[in-house]
Amino acid sequence: MTDKTTDGTDISLTESGSESERQKPSEQEMLEERSVVSSQVKQFFAGRIGPAPDPLIEKFDPSHITKFLDLAGKNDERTFEDSKADRRYKMAYILIGLLSFGLLTAYMMPIDKELYKQVIQLLIAVGGGFGAGYGYRRLQE
Repeated sequence: MTDKTTDGTDISLTESGSESERQKPSEQEMLEERSVVSSQVKQFFAGRIGPAPDPLIEKFDPSHITKFLDLAGKNDERTFEDSKADRRYKMAYILIGLLSFGLLTAYMMPIDKELYKQVIQLLIAVGGGFGAGYGYRRLQE
């Protein structure tokens, strides 16, 4: 059976066995060609899809992980020590304030009670303003 193409040439469906065997590549050649093409395709898409890999991450190994965890642990210890020191300073400020208030009371009461009342009112107003400002800042955060 013969077929004719649009340009008028005949194409024969039957070919000689030796010709078809010569034109078919061997299975091994086909597999090699597929693997080469697939590796090229993988390389092409690996560079094009997604972000480029960070060279520092490629050099990251388990020893770096342990070092990173050690540094994170030390940072946590430093943060804890800072919070302890902060609490100590706050306690010291409160004690200094109470001591100052006690000394002011002991000194002013026998001298002038009216002046002492005005000083206490002023301290309450300043403390209230300070507390309101502190509360407002906390509310904004």
